[in-house]
Amino acid sequence: MSNQTLREAQEAYRQALLEGAAQYATDRTEEVERLLLLAKQLESTDSPKAKDLTEKARATAAALVALAQEERAKRKKNYGLEIASRYQSLSETKQSMLQIERRVVSSTFLSLTQRVRNLETTLAQTRHALDRSDFERVDTLLPSVETRLMEINDLLQPILRELSYQSPSETSFRGHQKRRTKV
Repeated sequence: MSNQTLREAQEAYRQALLEGAAQYATDRTEEVERLLLLAKQLESTDSPKAKDLTEKARATAAALVALAQEERAKRKKNYGLEIASRYQSLSETKQSMLQIERRVVSSTFLSLTQRVRNLETTLAQTRHALDRSDFERVDTLLPSVETRLMEINDLLQPILRELSYQSPSETSFRGHQKRRTKV
């Protein structure tokens, strides 16, 4: 068995570790490590057996790399869908705020505006972390996104209920009154 074959198998194992394969298949990762150690021990005494073990280790390590990449892609997709859902909620909140802004002027609106900006910033940070595959940071930021969405919703819902109870004629009368006073 050549040293090159063993080095290639060890490199495949290192790549599997770098890809995070141990997190998805600990037993198979340990098996590759065991096979490589055994092949190294048998290298000088039983070269054909060492070569077989090395090939098996390299093939298993390559499969682990593929598994880790597949799992990371799934995880990224799931987080991406969750973040997209939060952006949808943000968009709906902004639409509601436009309706409120047209009808209500108050410190509550200013508070909502600031909270929405904070949510946008947190969502952008979360998406950036996901783009870098920094799943720990995504896990840290998602609860903050949820908290900010709930805070916004807690402020927004009473206002929307109040506005929905206003009759259309009352709303248009107020608009008419504002226009008359401006003229």
